[in-house]
Amino acid sequence: MSALQEATDKIKEFLAWNKDNIFINLIQAEDHLRNVSSSLPNPEFLNCVVKHLAYVEGEADEAVSHALILEGPRASKEFAKLRDAVRELRLRIMSGKLSSPEQGIEEVRKLRAQFEYYNPEYDVSKCSSCGAAAPLLKQLRLIKEEVETVKASLKAQAGPIIKKLSEKFNVPEPEIEIGSCPNDPQHSCYYLKYKKGNENEILEEKLFLHPKNLTPRIIAHEFGHYYFFRSGEGDPLDEAEVWKWADEALASLGIDGNMPLQIVENINISTVQLNSRDPDMTIYGMLDPAYKLPVDIFKLPSEMTRTLNEAWTPEIVGSVFEVLGESMLTRLGDALCGLLGAVTLSAATMVPGLPLTPEDKHFAHQLAGHFGTRWFKLLAPANMTLAISEARDLGRSLAAFDFDGAKAAIMKSFPAISVDIETLRRTVEGLVTPPAAVPPPLPPPSAMPPIPVPTVKPQAFG
Repeated sequence: MSALQEATDKIKEFLAWNKDNIFINLIQAEDHLRNVSSSLPNPEFLNCVVKHLAYVEGEADEAVSHALILEGPRASKEFAKLRDAVRELRLRIMSGKLSSPEQGIEEVRKLRAQFEYYNPEYDVSKCSSCGAAAPLLKQLRLIKEEVETVKASLKAQAGPIIKKLSEKFNVPEPEIEIGSCPNDPQHSCYYLKYKKGNENEILEEKLFLHPKNLTPRIIAHEFGHYYFFRSGEGDPLDEAEVWKWADEALASLGIDGNMPLQIVENINISTVQLNSRDPDMTIYGMLDPAYKLPVDIFKLPSEMTRTLNEAWTPEIVGSVFEVLGESMLTRLGDALCGLLGAVTLSAATMVPGLPLTPEDKHFAHQLAGHFGTRWFKLLAPANMTLAISEARDLGRSLAAFDFDGAKAAIMKSFPAISVDIETLRRTVEGLVTPPAAVPPPLPPPSAMPPIPVPTVKPQAFG
């Protein structure tokens, strides 16, 4: 084997080592970020992420030279871009500019996609746990955090009621937990767990308060079971007696027993959102298969499916509505409807309890942007002149309570629409109808011989 071949083989080995280490350390960086608290991350807690990114940066820097020799300038430049992008993320983390672990995961995913695009043997984008399921996992985590926040708030409201009851009836405060009863998932309960074989030794004693429709009366009722058991003042198994005791106890403390605790409904909203966040049931999710065909035909990276979807779908939908608007509305009416559509779509994304995924909200905002920017068409002098004239007619009609005139200033009349359609039909017919045969020109008239003129000789006189 020649020395040149040995050197080439060695460089191949080094480049393969570079690629493996880039891939492995990006995976490890992402894994560390998944285990960081969702609160604002402290740079000290991200040292392991910084370490793995520094390793990736070093390996990518080496790969710049190795790829240049083996794979050419283009591959070398891609490793240089990756190195610079990794360095930028590392410095952001070290300076405490990372807003959340979720943002860090998204950034690392981008780095992986950048690496895998030119190294398809490392492409794991089709993996169900790190590809299509990633948005859902992120949403589930955010919902879980929301529910935990609500539970903490409910516990903070139930605590003072428990404390007042404990002080009034001279028993220790029981431990409370916002959640379903272990023995009855649909209700609250006073829960006792004994040591197996020894009912005199209590392993766990707790009030489980179900978050749905939680009221002071329910809290006092479960406390009543606890109080009867602790004090022996009544039968803890007698539901009617416990309810009566709870009503009297709250009345003595001046507490409205039927007033629901605040933000209970938020947990119900989160449950609805959780059940509706199937990534395949979002607008983009349902349309992804339509964009997969060109991606497969042109052998593009799989993540281009969603990129094309998000870029083209709002524009296509917006353009369809734009054509309909220009066909049926005046210039002023088209601009007004565009603005109204933009405001309506944007407002819909902020309606509490509306089960919209972040992807659907993203789609709605893109569509709203398309509709809202249709106002820019009025900047053209011809459009502005026409719109001002229509606005003047609209104002005069409204002032005179002429609603037909006001409608005419916004919407085209049916005869006008019919004329447009008829003009289009004739134009199309003119394009597809073969031209009539042109008759050949008449031949020119043949040349006629000159008519001889008889010569009259003068008569001779002798």
